[in-house]
Amino acid sequence: MKDDLDNLMVKPGDPVRAEDHNALVRAVGRRHLRGGPGVKVIQLDTVTLVSYDAPSKDYYYPWMARWVPVPKSPGEYTFRFIAGLVNGLEPTDSEGNLLSEKDFTLSPKFDTTSNDCLIYLQVIIDPARHNITDATMIATDKKPAWEPWTAYKLIAVANQKSMIITPATYFNLGFKASNVKSTGIFTSWWWTI
Repeated sequence: MKDDLDNLMVKPGDPVRAEDHNALVRAVGRRHLRGGPGVKVIQLDTVTLVSYDAPSKDYYYPWMARWVPVPKSPGEYTFRFIAGLVNGLEPTDSEGNLLSEKDFTLSPKFDTTSNDCLIYLQVIIDPARHNITDATMIATDKKPAWEPWTAYKLIAVANQKSMIITPATYFNLGFKASNVKSTGIFTSWWWTI
């Protein structure tokens, strides 16, 4: 006998065989979620709750920021990053050190009220070719001021009190610009991730 519900329909007075009953149980079971290793399923009248308790695992990705203690300065920290590219260009710090260099660090500036440091990627655009000529990582206490032919991408927000870095981007970055005015204002520009 097939395990389809349509084939299991009976009329009053029809004999119900064990194989029919078992096929019905299997068919209904396939239409419900079942738990397994690490998966917990709770079925209520109107909703089914599914949770997964996976073992924790570290995940590293381009642009990931982390705290690094400053040598010989107890209690002071800088940022270090996993290298990433923007349109094939590797960013630098304000001194010209490449992001992938071992000694690349970025000193934070924290907002006095929120204790947050905003980590941005600053991109300089060539107005003639509409391509990126420079990419610089900056850590600031406030949103950067507008400058012609410059765009910013928020990479992460770091909080000084909690020592938590909240990422804003996870993968290598791409930049597209269109409808650029002669003043350097982008009427339509966006980042692709």
